[in-house]
Amino acid sequence: KYLRRAGPMTALKGEAIGRFLKRPDKPVALVYGPDAGLVTERAAAIIESFLGAGADPMARTVIDGDGLSGAPERLAEEAHSVPMFGGRRAIRVTAGSRNIMPSVQPVLSDPPREAVVVIEAGDLKPSSPLRKAIEKSGSAVAIPCYVDDSRAIEGLIADEMAAAGLQVSPDA
Repeated sequence: KYLRRAGPMTALKGEAIGRFLKRPDKPVALVYGPDAGLVTERAAAIIESFLGAGADPMARTVIDGDGLSGAPERLAEEAHSVPMFGGRRAIRVTAGSRNIMPSVQPVLSDPPREAVVVIEAGDLKPSSPLRKAIEKSGSAVAIPCYVDDSRAIEGLIADEMAAAGLQVSPDA
């Protein structure tokens, strides 16, 4: 089950992002920003963590956000449907140019219990209706993805080196 906190949630930052990627505790996540590669990577990490390694491929659904404008009820139906063989589900929505709020609002109002909805979007302004709704919802998180600065790159290099069992001397 999900850990539900009272009150609105804002965009996750720093270490909170890493913790959420390892253990998603909200049923809806908006992953957005100008770094499209990082958006895709983090969305995949959330789904992998939620479903677990070796999950049934049928537990994954991908929906084109622009297609939701003609069938806004589809997202809620997918999020609340029960898989034929039980277990959890992951719905990945790729937001496009059309407004998907009519599809997202029902999922925020009545979040799924055995599914995670991950919405991938580009660079959203703070005034974006989608971003505002996610950040105000107690059942969702917003995860920004910006281009790495030099400190983040150094951390990434250190993490990759440690994972490979290598060390870099301070002089290097």
